Amino acid sequence: AKCGAVVLYEHLQKPEGAALVTAPRGAGMVALSSIDYAPDGEAYVKFWRSLLSNMGLRMHDVRQKWLLPTADRSEAGTIWRYTATQPAPGWNQPVFDDRAWKTGPSGFGGDVPGGKPRTPWSTDDIWLRTDFDAAAADIENLKLSVYHDEDVEVYVNGVEIYHAPGFVTQYQILPLSKEVRSAFKAGKNTVAIHCHQTAGGQYIDAGFLSGAAIRSSAAPVGHDLLLNGPQ
Repeated sequence: AKCGAVVLYEHLQKPEGAALVTAPRGAGMVALSSIDYAPDGEAYVKFWRSLLSNMGLRMHDVRQKWLLPTADRSEAGTIWRYTATQPAPGWNQPVFDDRAWKTGPSGFGGDVPGGKPRTPWSTDDIWLRTDFDAAAADIENLKLSVYHDEDVEVYVNGVEIYHAPGFVTQYQILPLSKEVRSAFKAGKNTVAIHCHQTAGGQYIDAGFLSGAAIRSSAAPVGHDLLLNGPQ
């Protein structure tokens, strides 16, 4: 007899890239499913939760905690201090006095695919600073979320933790190595960013999260049909 998960799967409307292979194994059956879609999307989590629950497996809730939300994860955006004028040396250090800088909510720039611009930025360069709190447990599974157009440098507590040339076309969620995480500390952390623009669209935003990297906007259109069950 087929297991409930296989029966459920066969009745689902599936997008291109979905495949299922089954083989008998002892008194039961092994089912291998291949589904070509974003593993960091809510649809991914919901589909597998539905499928595995149907098999009688018990699963814990996905844990995600935003320590510094990006613009797409906050209704009002995160408040940053910023300047378009070359700052003095040490601008990326926690002790730097940024009280003369302007303040504004993320993201910074103009309209780009998937961006949430709330503060205009049209110069060649922008420098950003803000603080956020972290518990020791948060740092163990820390990730950087960044959308840069174009060249970006990201510092935490004065230490460069990420840099990249050019631009991306959506938020990137990047796991941080143990060495990089050593720049963070329990308590208050200062993040500083420099973004340089040459031509075309421009946008900058960044944040930090602990736990699973799940985004509501990550799953391609159409995959929600996997969650509906039999017609």
